[in-house]
Amino acid sequence: MGAAFAVGAPRSGFAQPLGVPGRAVPLYAVSDRCADPRLPALAGPWVVACGAGGRVDHVLSLQTGADFELPTPLERPGLGPSALYQPGWDSTVLRLTPSGPVPVEGVTRLMDRAAGPPATDGEHIVLVSDDAVQVLGVTQRGRRRHATWAAGWYGAALTWPYVAWVADGWTDGEDVWWMDASAERPSPARLAAGPGHQRHVVAHGGWLAWVEAGAIGLLHPASGTARRVPAETGFSAPITLWEGVVCWEERGGADGVDVRCSDGLAAGGPGDQRWPSRWGPWLLYREGDRVMLATAVAP
Repeated sequence: MGAAFAVGAPRSGFAQPLGVPGRAVPLYAVSDRCADPRLPALAGPWVVACGAGGRVDHVLSLQTGADFELPTPLERPGLGPSALYQPGWDSTVLRLTPSGPVPVEGVTRLMDRAAGPPATDGEHIVLVSDDAVQVLGVTQRGRRRHATWAAGWYGAALTWPYVAWVADGWTDGEDVWWMDASAERPSPARLAAGPGHQRHVVAHGGWLAWVEAGAIGLLHPASGTARRVPAETGFSAPITLWEGVVCWEERGGADGVDVRCSDGLAAGGPGDQRWPSRWGPWLLYREGDRVMLATAVAP
């Protein structure tokens, strides 16, 4: 795939960072018409956006305002920091660079049907199917299947070498499982389990975060640091994580659903603010059918 596409000029751009510090503004270049309701969303400092048919076909740089067309539209790719991954017969990894999306040559084909969105960091790929988890380097040929019973719909999470996913806990609801993929013999284990629902696991910057009853749990496996952020969030939209900052849909307010972040950045007001996606100072979300961008004020 990559040989047929050359990185080139953006189809549009403003040569300046997007957003206004301390304000929320609409992103008119991005529509709310993706087939997957989790999109549009951020892959690092890039807005992953859709066109005809609800497929992902362009990315917008928050750092420069440049808008790049993808070499081939993607159906439901996994998002990572400045990277996209779609498994299947034409397995694709795109690294998002200042010059545009660059396809990786020789991506290993994983043909299993994904139970939810896969994950990537541009160097590794994770695919959770109904009965197995696979983690490998982008072009690695050897692979190992780790047995699981995926809950479905929920995305995989990756902050190398840690991988996490949501499994079906049967009568106890969903559970979050994880493993250290760099171990000589990786061994999946429960990360958050028990009565009730533990789900919507996400990862970034060495942190893992997930939704549980009345809170969002966070763990930094390398240091052993763990904490809980009280939150009355729902079950439809995933939470979002940047470094150790988590954002979520907060429910129960007088004006409907608002977006809250653990560092104080928020989006509220009349109507519902939903589907948060966070990177650095930027918070992407939706208000009705408008895609909005809030930008934190630099400290």
